[in-house]
Amino acid sequence: MSLCKIFPLLALSLGFGSTLGAQTAVMRVLLDQERIEASATLSVIDAKGTRTLAHGFTTLLQGDELKAFDVPLRVHILGSGTEKELLSTYRLLPKPQWILVARRGAALLAQGEGLPEAQTFAHQLQQAGFRDRVKDLRAYLKEFPRALEAREELLNQLRQRGERTAQRYMGVQVPPPKERLDRGDLAGFLHAQDAPEKVDLSSANALSPVQDFEAWGDFAHELDFVFGSGEWRELDFLWLREGRPLDTASPTLRAVYKRWQPSVEAALRQEPESESFWNLWIWMSQAQGGKPLGPLLSTLSPSPLTPKDQWPPERVVHNLFARARTQEEWRTLQALYLAKWENEPHVLREPAPPRPPQLDQSQIMGSDQALLFDHDWTLCLAPLLECCLRGGDPGLADTYLMEALNASRWAALPEKGAAVARRSGHSALAARWSAQRAVGAH
Repeated sequence: MSLCKIFPLLALSLGFGSTLGAQTAVMRVLLDQERIEASATLSVIDAKGTRTLAHGFTTLLQGDELKAFDVPLRVHILGSGTEKELLSTYRLLPKPQWILVARRGAALLAQGEGLPEAQTFAHQLQQAGFRDRVKDLRAYLKEFPRALEAREELLNQLRQRGERTAQRYMGVQVPPPKERLDRGDLAGFLHAQDAPEKVDLSSANALSPVQDFEAWGDFAHELDFVFGSGEWRELDFLWLREGRPLDTASPTLRAVYKRWQPSVEAALRQEPESESFWNLWIWMSQAQGGKPLGPLLSTLSPSPLTPKDQWPPERVVHNLFARARTQEEWRTLQALYLAKWENEPHVLREPAPPRPPQLDQSQIMGSDQALLFDHDWTLCLAPLLECCLRGGDPGLADTYLMEALNASRWAALPEKGAAVARRSGHSALAARWSAQRAVGAH
């Protein structure tokens, strides 16, 4: 079951009183369990107004002798406040310096003031327990070539290395989806999981053929191998969930995707509900500029056991929505979103609970609940309204919004609806909706 299905059910089962902070923490733990943690962390303290030491380590860690170790780097600036705990814990003087701290036990493993020599630092990292994971995985797979979990992790590691190298050459920094969780933005993380990510690379440097091969050659070769061997059908391609969408800038990756996307389409005809196949197809499509999804969808037949509101899969519907242009396309999507609105639980339709006399509405309806409402709005009601409006049926859109307004406590709902009406070309309806008030809002 995808996150977009799990989270609303989790929210409803826990009740509005539970905090999203705890849920965010649980989500982060679940994601981190699927990663191999580094044995130590490098912390750099730079002088105020400069990042000399941080930039030096960034370059050093990307060199041939050290890039295989994937060292986590944290940067602190003197006077910012973030460095105080570090200085206090390890009894350090407030000056530019670096320390290498063990993940378990937080022991101080190495330290210095200037940038170390690559060979010396490599030895310190090895003493701290760092290894070349790609080298180890390849050695293991040579002995046990059918170890799919190791093959999956090898792809993950090669993908991460490719992204780091590509970003350096392109002069961009694209945050991974998990960074939203680290910032406490659970709603943004969930939206990124449910809808295709779009990243503007127009200002990025173009990759030269040599740079493209250096960044993506190993990853592309491993993809070719798993497709050629047929192993790809048994993999989950976990890197898709945390991957940065940089692939449009790589001729190497676009060529690999073009070569193997027909195989993914053939697999989808056999297993049209496969989430991993769909995720892979959508990623490949986006990397090539957006291959039309409609022709493929018309060739697929879901199982008769598939619930109506679960076909097509969530990400497929969002992909179709992002590319809809004609009235016929909007009407088709309207039917899909209506099935989800009518057949799934929705916090926007949950009636407001009785308000205890000693509490005011602000205490009941906090930011946590607002995130739940916004998530439900973004994933279902907002696109349903827009499909009705652009498909030529504003009366139905009015019916669905009023249904939510008559139950919801979300004070932002009228203006949210008005914004959809305005961008869909219905200014009169936008004015009427904006003047409404959610029944449960105070």
